[in-house]
Amino acid sequence: MKIGLLYELDGLANATRAYEIKNYLLKHGYNVELIDLCKEKYEPKYFYRKAKLRNFLSGKGWNYTYLAENIKLRANIIEKKIKNYQFDAVICGSARNAYVLTKEINCLKIFDCPAPWTSELKQNKNDFLLTDNDINALAEFELEIYKKSDYVAFHWEAYTYYIKKNIYNGNNLIKLNWGCHPQKIRTKYNYPYKIVYIGNLSNNWVDIPLLKKLVKLNNSIDTYGLPKPIDEEIKLLNYKGYAPTLDVLLEYQLGLVTINKNDKLHCEGFSAKYLDYISYGLPVLEPEWRNVPGLSEKSIFYNEENFIEQINKYSDKKIWQEKSDEVYELAKNLDWDITLQPLLKILK
Repeated sequence: MKIGLLYELDGLANATRAYEIKNYLLKHGYNVELIDLCKEKYEPKYFYRKAKLRNFLSGKGWNYTYLAENIKLRANIIEKKIKNYQFDAVICGSARNAYVLTKEINCLKIFDCPAPWTSELKQNKNDFLLTDNDINALAEFELEIYKKSDYVAFHWEAYTYYIKKNIYNGNNLIKLNWGCHPQKIRTKYNYPYKIVYIGNLSNNWVDIPLLKKLVKLNNSIDTYGLPKPIDEEIKLLNYKGYAPTLDVLLEYQLGLVTINKNDKLHCEGFSAKYLDYISYGLPVLEPEWRNVPGLSEKSIFYNEENFIEQINKYSDKKIWQEKSDEVYELAKNLDWDITLQPLLKILK
C-alpha cells in the first residue's frame, strides 16, 4: 500500500508529527512518500507576491481574498503534483493545504489537522485583515474538508471534543493523539532546581508577557525556542537559543507551559512540549486556567501569585520524585507506537 504524507516540514511540531507517522508506517511495511508542502512549487506565485505587498503596506497578515484564493489554488497545484504518485491513501497534516482532500483524487483521504484552524483565526483576527464574516466564510472551507475527508483526526482529542460540540459531529472523526518517546535516561532531582520552557515564541496564545513575568519571579527559568526574540527580550526571557536536541531537558527538574487565559480554544487545547517534558520525567507547571483532558490531571497548577510557592513545594526530593514517576508513567502510555495505532486500523 502506497501512502502519501502531505505536510509542511517547518522544523517545528508539524514536521515532528510528519516524521513520526512516516517512521511508524515504514516500520509496519507501508510504502511511504513524504511531500514537503513548504516548497515553493506548491505556492501560487502571483497571489503570493501580491499579498506580500499588501502585507507590507498594512503591517498585518493576509486578507480574506488572499486566503480563499490561496486555499483553492494550492489544492489545484497539489492535486496535479500527487496524481502521478498513484497513492492508495494520502494523509494531509496542513490546514491551508487540506482543501485538496475535497477533490476526487481516487484514494483514501485522511485529514490530520493540528487544531481547529478558523477557530484559531477568530482568536487572532487582529493579526489579519479579517472580519467575523470573513472568518465565517473561511469556516465553510473548513467544514467542506471535514465532510469530504474519509477520516479526520486532531493532534489531541480535546480538539475533537471542541469540533463535535461547535462545528461538526461526523462519523469520520477519529482519535489520533500526539505521542512521545519515553527516554531510558530520565532527568534527576537536583537542588537548586532548574525550570525549562521550550517551544513557540511568537503565537499570541503562548502568552510571552506571562513567561517574562515568571522569569522575573524566578530566574532559574531558561527559555528555548523560535523565533529568536528581539535583543531587548533575550535577557528578560533567559533565552538560550533553539535547543539542538531534547536532551537539554536532562539539565532541568520542571517543565513550563504558558497559555493566554483569554484564548479559550488553547486553554482546552494541546502543547507538544508537554509530552516532551514528561518523556524525560519532568513534572509540568501549567496555568490553573488550562484544562487538557488526558494531560492536565498530572499537572502542577500555578498562577502568578502562587508560582513560587508551587515550585518550592516540589523542591522536596520525595514530592518531586513521586510526581516525576507519575508523569513518566503517563509518557509510557503515550508512546508514539501506541497513539498511532488507529492508523493501522483504517489503512487495512
